[in-house]
Amino acid sequence: MIRTIAVLALASFGGFVWFDPGLLGLQIHTIEIHGCHYIAPDSIAVIADEFIGEDLSFSICRSLEDAVEEHPLVLRATADRSVDGSITLHIKERRIIAVVHVDSLRGIDEQGISHPVLSTPDSLPEVIDWVDNDPFWMSAISLFDRVCTRNPALLQRSLIRVDPDRSAVVVEIAHLPGISLWLPCPADEHLESRIDYFSHVIADTHLGEEHPGIVDLRWRNQIIVTDDQTDEHQS
Repeated sequence: MIRTIAVLALASFGGFVWFDPGLLGLQIHTIEIHGCHYIAPDSIAVIADEFIGEDLSFSICRSLEDAVEEHPLVLRATADRSVDGSITLHIKERRIIAVVHVDSLRGIDEQGISHPVLSTPDSLPEVIDWVDNDPFWMSAISLFDRVCTRNPALLQRSLIRVDPDRSAVVVEIAHLPGISLWLPCPADEHLESRIDYFSHVIADTHLGEEHPGIVDLRWRNQIIVTDDQTDEHQS
């Protein structure tokens, strides 16, 4: 009601002035959190609760946003105020591109850091033997994005591991049982064209559950298809 009176009074001068409820000594009574999908809401509430009882001012709300954005999985926080002393806190989470099971479920973000999460979409790939801050796996993050841009289905629900000599990321493709895809890590500049050609190569082979095999995309000018009986080289 106070905000409405202030706006009406200023309207007679042909304009309006932004109104800060904190100038009247109004305080924050409740903070409602929206947008948590991977993050446990309680982990945000612990931060937000520190601001209960503070002035409902622009500066305090900005401090609330800054504090919540310190959470490792929060990309952006936006606080919407009401003159009844309530705040609606909108959370935009960092993008989770893969999952790993250690002691519990962890999501790997686009910066190559894993975080405890409540849940993730079923379509995300699962990484085996992930190590935080490992240079190889950090390079693999950009590789995941490049593969998903060209052919998202290659990684959906798939298992991802590293080959023993750490020269490739190996993908056990969920929708193509029996086929392992070997990707160069770090990726080279010609990888996209080989990914585009991948489905045509598979269509020309007999690989599958009954005839498991490897499709190797590590080499710049060729795709190598290997099964238990033969090696086929395709340019």
